[in-house]
Amino acid sequence: MSTTRGRPSQRRPGRKAAGDPDRLLVRRAGRRAAAQAALLVAASFLLCGGLVLLVVVTGQGRAADAALRAAVSRADDVTDPPEGVTLLLRSADGSIAVTPGARAVLPDRADLAAVLDANGPAVRVRDVHTATGEFRVRTQRRRTPAGVVVAQAALSLKPEHDERARLLTALAAAGGLALLAAAVLGAATGRRTVRGLVDTLGRQRRFVADASHELRTPLTVLSTRAQLLRRSVRAAPLDPATREALTAETERLVTDSTRLADIVDDLLTASEPSPPHAPPTDLPAIAADVVAALAPLAADKGVTLRLPRTGLPAEESHGGPGLLVQGGGTAVRRSLAALLDNAVRHAPLGGTVTVTVTGTADVGTVRVTDNGPGIPAEVRSRLFDRFSSGERHAEHTTPPCAPRRYGLGLALVADTVHRVGGTITVDTGPDGTAFTVTLPRRR
Repeated sequence: MSTTRGRPSQRRPGRKAAGDPDRLLVRRAGRRAAAQAALLVAASFLLCGGLVLLVVVTGQGRAADAALRAAVSRADDVTDPPEGVTLLLRSADGSIAVTPGARAVLPDRADLAAVLDANGPAVRVRDVHTATGEFRVRTQRRRTPAGVVVAQAALSLKPEHDERARLLTALAAAGGLALLAAAVLGAATGRRTVRGLVDTLGRQRRFVADASHELRTPLTVLSTRAQLLRRSVRAAPLDPATREALTAETERLVTDSTRLADIVDDLLTASEPSPPHAPPTDLPAIAADVVAALAPLAADKGVTLRLPRTGLPAEESHGGPGLLVQGGGTAVRRSLAALLDNAVRHAPLGGTVTVTVTGTADVGTVRVTDNGPGIPAEVRSRLFDRFSSGERHAEHTTPPCAPRRYGLGLALVADTVHRVGGTITVDTGPDGTAFTVTLPRRR
């Protein structure tokens, strides 16, 4: 059974599929896969259908124009026009002959007048809409030995419109069936593809829960022993200076053991599908806390830690509410501790690590800078990948420093920062490396 901060999750019996977050996650992934497959099929079908329709419409227009062109070019008698075409002939003497039973569209007197004008076009083609339908009319002027003859032909576009309607109906039916088939197939394929994730995610969460439970017990014992040690130090017959020094160290031991337990709980919470929103974090206070906690490690390695109080908002500089950012205090502290530990371990002997906290109206920023050797170019692209490793060129540094290796630490930092909508970047060169973490502000 998965737990959240040591408490068992609430589930209704008999509702495993409905309440299991992993199954819900997989179902949502399956539905998204089905929707994406359906959208892809729909877009492809619309593109193909549009191309088919364009080809058909273009072909129909060319066929109609060819039929009208042939009719008016060879027209010398209106009694036997091509099928579907109505003819009108205006002779050189001005007499007009029309195909028997001609539709009301002929004669088109406007086109006749335009073509008869010597300065006008010799040919006019346009679509005419009437109460009986749509027609394409071609009017053409020809010169004959007897004078100027005008031929006018009209072709009903109803067959073309009917063919388009049938084509659109067929495309719509085929598209609907294809869309339905794509949705069903996408859902089935997506569910089958991600079905194994349910067991994988379940095993992962059980492992985290079991590991958290196993770690919590020794951490509780460690915290209890640290508190007993602190109590013994306070009661021991020691001189004031020794008692003060030992009390400070035991206080740090108690604080560190408590933070270890918080880290275990934070890792367990982060593994949940929908972790609860963490309270805002005072970024300058967390940075100062982490610097103080790692000061002994830095001193042991001959490295100086610096935390200049510049660039902070006015309210923080004057003891106001501080620079509050998104992300729980434990997660932010763990990330900054990993960055600072990374910088201290790879700074040269006698080097300096600087932690700078700045803020704007929208974000809070922490920049951890060391003056060690830079990161090789071949390592930078996989710097935040899990289990990636690299080395600084220690032989070219003066004084020499430890080789830089990258494992889970930076990957976990990047994951934590991205989970709250922040960013992490790295700037590196032969004179040092700087990691910059930007987190959204929380008012």
